[in-house]
Amino acid sequence: MSVDADHSVNLAHSPFQVYLHTNYIPTDSEIPCIDAHLKPHEAELGRLDSLIQDLTERRSRVKAYIESHRALLSLPRRLPRDVLEGIFAACLPLERNPIMSAEQVPLLLGRICSAWRTVAFSMPKLWAALHISLAFIASRTVRKLAMLDWLERSAPLPLNLSMWFTPDIPGCHHIFHLLLRFSLRWGALSISNITHEDFQKMAQMKSPLLENLKVAYLNVNDWRGLEVAANANADGIDAEKGSTILSGPLFRGMKKACIGFSLRDLNVLVPATPFSWDHLEHLTLVLRVDRQSFDIDPLAFPLSTTNVFRLLRGCKNLCSLRVSLAVLESPDAWITEVLVLPSLVSLVLIIGGMAIPAEGFTESTYFVNFMEHLIIPHLDIFRVLHSEWMALGVGLMIGDPVLTHLATHSPSLSQLCIPLSTIATATSLQTLRLFSCLTQLELRFGIPPENPLMGGDIETNDTLVVSLGPDTDMPNPFPALRELCIRCLIQDEIWVNLAENQLKYHTKLQDLHIYNGVERPNVVLDVGNFRARGLNVWVEYTVPRRKQLPSSGLTVWSGFEDKCFIVPASWDPWL
Repeated sequence: MSVDADHSVNLAHSPFQVYLHTNYIPTDSEIPCIDAHLKPHEAELGRLDSLIQDLTERRSRVKAYIESHRALLSLPRRLPRDVLEGIFAACLPLERNPIMSAEQVPLLLGRICSAWRTVAFSMPKLWAALHISLAFIASRTVRKLAMLDWLERSAPLPLNLSMWFTPDIPGCHHIFHLLLRFSLRWGALSISNITHEDFQKMAQMKSPLLENLKVAYLNVNDWRGLEVAANANADGIDAEKGSTILSGPLFRGMKKACIGFSLRDLNVLVPATPFSWDHLEHLTLVLRVDRQSFDIDPLAFPLSTTNVFRLLRGCKNLCSLRVSLAVLESPDAWITEVLVLPSLVSLVLIIGGMAIPAEGFTESTYFVNFMEHLIIPHLDIFRVLHSEWMALGVGLMIGDPVLTHLATHSPSLSQLCIPLSTIATATSLQTLRLFSCLTQLELRFGIPPENPLMGGDIETNDTLVVSLGPDTDMPNPFPALRELCIRCLIQDEIWVNLAENQLKYHTKLQDLHIYNGVERPNVVLDVGNFRARGLNVWVEYTVPRRKQLPSSGLTVWSGFEDKCFIVPASWDPWL
């Protein structure tokens, strides 16, 4: 008996309709009747399931037929080779080097189809950069072979490599020695946790294409079982040989030397006797960050003012210098010689150590002495930053003597970042107006112990910030200024008034950054109104610093863990 789909399956026409969806219990005589009533419906259901299965199979065959032919018309298949290569190149990460993972570009591109794999493997540009976790590569032979294949595919382009050492794993040194074979094609190197022994081997290599080198030494006290010289420091560097590092064959062979070192004791790099390192053009020497706490070692040794002066004197072609500086009040640190630096364009000083003054703040006479003996006629960028990790909030304040000296001898200065004492700021702000070419200005007012990056009392800071802006007497105090950044404790209405005055007097200011030292309020002022009128305003409030320790496991990502935590804007060791 067939089932009428329109009638028999209508619940309203069921002989048991009054009992459906109730708690009724059928009698013994009704149960066979219900079974008999359902048999034709169950048969019909089986017929429909079979029909659906047959139709589904037929649909799948038709769909596969269409897709097989539609693939012939797909746009990617018809892309010209040069366009496809351009797309592949645009897929490469910009903020880091690629890693050896099948889920990441460029290896991922080779998993789409054989045609794409052929194109990807024939593009040296895709393989010219690589992040290498040496311990991860050393853990399996197949990874070592894959790394070598990767680097061979990049020929003949210069290589951009970032390496992460785990020195207590013996295989790391073997992988590093394999990488030394590619020294003639090194273009840029960034090496973390390297031992001095391995670095000495690298320093003997010839690398004519190398333009950028960043080296972060490990702290030998963090690793047990490492053999170091008896008179070696915490960086594993022999005190007598450290001063020869920057004059080695590797550095002298660099045509355009952009070099960065991160150590616990920076002074070991500077010879005590006169030297000439004319090959150095861009140099960064900063304190190493502890791999466990992400803090600077409190026992670290920044460069003394004397050694920075000696370094500048020996590097006549230096265009940019970024160093961690210790301002120590010692007779040995007093400078009497005047040094002219015609090539220096950028000078960034990260204050990492000071003699502790009685009041907690100081405009050190030794720092003034250091700066007043530097004549830098073409200086374009000058920044004085405080390490966040300076104890007790001790900070170096820049005052009139240094600013007046810079305004006189570095008239083309366009970017200035300095901390100002709230005591001397009123006159210092007047001095700042002497810099007629100033386009970027960043100011910090005061350094309280609870937050070394922000400072000053709010009332004093409010007064100082107001004095920065234009008014009726001086409608354009900084005629060339395009970007203004202020870091301090400040009330919202003060910076709003500053922004309004910039628009009212039609100054050339385009960007206003406010880093407020107070916690983020529940209601945040809308800056869209200023942006709509042509002034880009950014306001940031104090946020907790988040730390994330490196994973103990060995992965292809090892070495990128330090990208996962927040650090102050003032701390950028490689900028």
